[in-house]
Amino acid sequence: RESARDPGESVTRKAAAFADKFGAALSCLEKVNSAASDILAAQLVLLPHHAKIARMKAETSTLESNLEQATKDLSVLSRELETENSKIAKLKLVRSKFQTELQLHVDEVDDANEIEGDIDEVKGYIEYLESQIKGAAMDRSAVAEYNRVVEEIKVLEPKV
Repeated sequence: RESARDPGESVTRKAAAFADKFGAALSCLEKVNSAASDILAAQLVLLPHHAKIARMKAETSTLESNLEQATKDLSVLSRELETENSKIAKLKLVRSKFQTELQLHVDEVDDANEIEGDIDEVKGYIEYLESQIKGAAMDRSAVAEYNRVVEEIKVLEPKV
């Protein structure tokens, strides 16, 4: 019906509607273009952060790997420390045993030194007794000599 009335008016209206729709689409495209531009600008701003995040993830991975290795090393060192502590405990027992044996030996040496001192004392007393015996023997010898001289004198004395 409208086309029967005025075909130009219908085309004009259609063209106006199309222009309105085209304008709206163009406005929408401008908004999309502006948003895309904003997104691109934001991505450019975030790009160094993404690189930094990627670097940090790589560093984190390396640190986690290092931590895992350090944990393994620590476990090995812990077992070695337990082994060394066990050896130290055994050595302390051996040292204690040797100290006890050494003290017994020291006590024996002290006893031997004391006995040696007693022996030296007895030797000194024996030497003293030997000198007394020699002195007594000399006294007996002197008495015998005196008696012999007295006998000789008696022999030489005139008999009365």
